Amino acid sequence: MKIQTSVITSALLGCAVRSLSMAPITGSVASTPEFSVARGHAALAFDATDDRKVAGWADDVFIGKVVAKQEQTTAPRTKFPLTLWSVEVVENFKGDLSGTVTVSQYGGYDAKTNTLRLMEEDTLLEPGQQYVFATNANKEKG
Repeated sequence: MKIQTSVITSALLGCAVRSLSMAPITGSVASTPEFSVARGHAALAFDATDDRKVAGWADDVFIGKVVAKQEQTTAPRTKFPLTLWSVEVVENFKGDLSGTVTVSQYGGYDAKTNTLRLMEEDTLLEPGQQYVFATNANKEKG
């Protein structure tokens, strides 16, 4: 099972991570004939490599299976691509989510520049794969 526990990966129900501020996209770090890949960097309010701090920040921590990509949009205030995913909750570690939820992930394809934009060392989620998610609820959208 792939493990992905970072604020970069998720914010529940379409919410952008509130403690995240975006640095400018750095130059292309990899490219193919089809498109280039650029990485964004986050200035976080805590150490996202510390699992305890990530779990303390999160409203919910759970194993989820990515069902499908819903849509791609743009993160508020940052103009960074934001991809929404349908995720089936498999097991909760914190919180009481159930069923299928929407998880947002910083990253996506920018058609204007023919660039896949990703955060840090993240990759886009993959349908059919399971991940550990640390998420916050979007209280404005319920």
